[in-house]
Amino acid sequence: ALFGPTQISMNLSVSWSVVDAASATSYGVGCQAGAVVQIATSLPQLGGAMQANVTQVPGPNPLVFTSIGFDDTTSNAGNLPFPLTSIGMTNCFLLQSAELNAPATASSASTLACNIALPSSPAFIGVNLFTQVFCLAPGANPLQILASNGVRWQLGN
Repeated sequence: ALFGPTQISMNLSVSWSVVDAASATSYGVGCQAGAVVQIATSLPQLGGAMQANVTQVPGPNPLVFTSIGFDDTTSNAGNLPFPLTSIGMTNCFLLQSAELNAPATASSASTLACNIALPSSPAFIGVNLFTQVFCLAPGANPLQILASNGVRWQLGN
C-alpha cells in the first residue's frame, strides 16, 4: 500500500553545559625560566572581583601589572601563544590578547595581589577574560621583564 503503516527508528542525544557558573583555570607558561606564577584566589562572580595572587616575583619592591585580554587564541601580535623573544623577553610568551592593563599591589616582598572589579549585569554571564601578569625583573632577560602563566576567567554567578 502506498500510504500504509511505516516504522521510524530514531536516536536522540541531548547534552548541555552550565554557562552561568563562574570558573578560573590556569593555563600556559609565560616564561621558561624565572617563572612568575599567577594563582586565582576567587571565582569571578558578577558584582564581585577577579582576585589572584602572584608569586615568585623578583623583589623587594616589585613593579607589576596585570594584562587582561578577551581572547587566548589570537592577538594584534599574531596567534597565541606569541613568542616575545624578538622584543627582548627571551623564552617568554604572550598568552592572551592584552586589551587592558591593571595594577597589582604588594602583599609581601615576593607576593602580589590582583583585584579586578566585575560588573553585576547578567549580560556578562559566560564571558571569558584572560589574564597574564608582567613584572620588572632586572637581569632576567634583555628587556628585564618576566611574564606569568595565564588564567582563564569565566564570569558567572
